[in-house]
Amino acid sequence: MRGRSLALLLCLVAGTVSAGPLTKNTLPVLSTSDAVGKVTPCGCHTPKGGFARIASVIDSTKIKYGDALIVDAGDFAPEASNPIEETRIEFQFHAMEMLGYDAIGIGERELNFGVAKLRALAAASKVPVLSANLMDKKTGQPAFKPWVIVKKGNLSEDEVKDYVKTNLAGYKAPRDVVFVDELPRTSTGKVLKRELKDA
Repeated sequence: MRGRSLALLLCLVAGTVSAGPLTKNTLPVLSTSDAVGKVTPCGCHTPKGGFARIASVIDSTKIKYGDALIVDAGDFAPEASNPIEETRIEFQFHAMEMLGYDAIGIGERELNFGVAKLRALAAASKVPVLSANLMDKKTGQPAFKPWVIVKKGNLSEDEVKDYVKTNLAGYKAPRDVVFVDELPRTSTGKVLKRELKDA
């Protein structure tokens, strides 16, 4: 199979970033969180945040490395008590889609808008909206997708084996590397390890 697993890729990227200098074969992971409704820089002594700055970092990273995995860990939403902020959260979802985010996490601030509003925004968005720990009381199932596999980069089996040989203890290095399109999971999102062994 030629598909690439995000789980494998994230493990490799995390190791690559801490193990040495970034190279053209590196897939950087860009993560934002806690924007608390800010769509422009904060106005601090050293300006931080804002979608223009995020777009610049994404563009320069993709130019340097060819691609990047872009995620938001949640709490990007504005204060839900003001009705005008419903327009801002809609704008934020749209902006993250336009910036090329690969996944959006749901945090406490987003939940203040209500699950129905978030489900509507998620349905209209091309970016997967995720939460692994938010369950629907009626069904007992996850309220949002708990995970997503994003295909990025062009790792080969030999590149993975070479990387783990040089960056992991010998007993930790896998003997075989298999790329899969999806990991077999239960309805609650847990990996079915016994099915992986059979693959």
